[in-house]
Amino acid sequence: MVENYFERPHAVRHCRSACTGPHIDDLAAVLSAEGYSRSAGRSLLRGVAKLGHWLDAQNVVIAHLDEALVKRFVDDQMSRPGGGRSNSLRRQFWACGRRLLTWGRERDVVSTTAPQRPVAGLICDFEAWMQSHRGSSEKTLQGCYRLPLQRFLDAVGQEPLSFDASGIRRFILTESQRAGRGYGKTLATAIRMLLRYLAIHGLCRPELVDAVPKFACWKLAALPAFLSREAVDRIVAACDPATVSGRRDRAMLVLMARLAFRAGEVAELRFADLNWTEATITVSGKSRRSVRMPLVQEVGDALLLWLSDGRSDLEDDHVFLRLYAPHGPLDRTGVSSVVLRAAKRADVSLPRAGAHVLRHSVATELLNDGMSLPGIGAILRHRNLDTTTIYAKVDRTLLESVARPWPLEVS
Repeated sequence: MVENYFERPHAVRHCRSACTGPHIDDLAAVLSAEGYSRSAGRSLLRGVAKLGHWLDAQNVVIAHLDEALVKRFVDDQMSRPGGGRSNSLRRQFWACGRRLLTWGRERDVVSTTAPQRPVAGLICDFEAWMQSHRGSSEKTLQGCYRLPLQRFLDAVGQEPLSFDASGIRRFILTESQRAGRGYGKTLATAIRMLLRYLAIHGLCRPELVDAVPKFACWKLAALPAFLSREAVDRIVAACDPATVSGRRDRAMLVLMARLAFRAGEVAELRFADLNWTEATITVSGKSRRSVRMPLVQEVGDALLLWLSDGRSDLEDDHVFLRLYAPHGPLDRTGVSSVVLRAAKRADVSLPRAGAHVLRHSVATELLNDGMSLPGIGAILRHRNLDTTTIYAKVDRTLLESVARPWPLEVS
């Protein structure tokens, strides 16, 4: 199988002469199945062979490979004269080491285990409660809650009955000064929810929930960032339907620009959510709430073009996949990157980075067309009308009718 990536016999011999040699064909077959191109697979296999020869020089068998050895290998390669010190080369060496580790552990060729920070049982129980009673997703809990709560327990201790108000406030204020106001708000939210869970189950004093400081945030103080209809149309049109990437990106963009999908909702869209017979699409949003929406013609056409002529035959029920190996579902960051690239091609300056600006643009356009706030809230799938009222601030006609004249003369 390795011959599919290398034409010259000496290159094949080089790959098979290291301690990784007996396994190189199996790894090459896995790369081929994952959709690696010939050049990408050749580069990765060459790096794996280099790592294998380095292990031989260190008298280390492949079964003992771990992250520490990979780091030593990368540092050694980067320190050699003529080896280059570019970040891209360092990332390439790291990618080869991580790929060999992942494959080796799946095949039981590597006996070491990936280092994982143990999650406290308290946090595991809290996450299960959040999923069951609050509808929080696993990605939200692991991405936004777990690490801040681990740092919190490391600082104040693992015994909830010993928590005190001063220690809680001191930790939050210290962390917010170190990492910024945005992180401080996230940290305060996570700790507040943990304390509520503990108080409900009688594991800590209920009054500690009020010890978590609140960060000043004036309701409706900010204006929603949005684009004009012409700018949104330019971003959508910047995707070339003659290319696979253009077909995929356009399908994602029209979902956000016409149906106000969030980036995470686009990433989590499944085949079962598309009902072609009834022309509806099911949106699985926050708190595991599912809403059926009409599948408008433009969105349906874009999805059909991507699914019929572009999407790979990978056995995955996600509608949108990565275009480059290893193929698999996108995440919300990948979806936001599509918006940024399309805006750059269309020469549109985004008022705020990310995909959410398209959702704000949909709401603003609907308001300008005369739709009521409850109607906009239904399309945006807001649970509370107060969330939708922020868009009333961009209705200039309504604001002009209630604005009071300036009382002073201006020279």
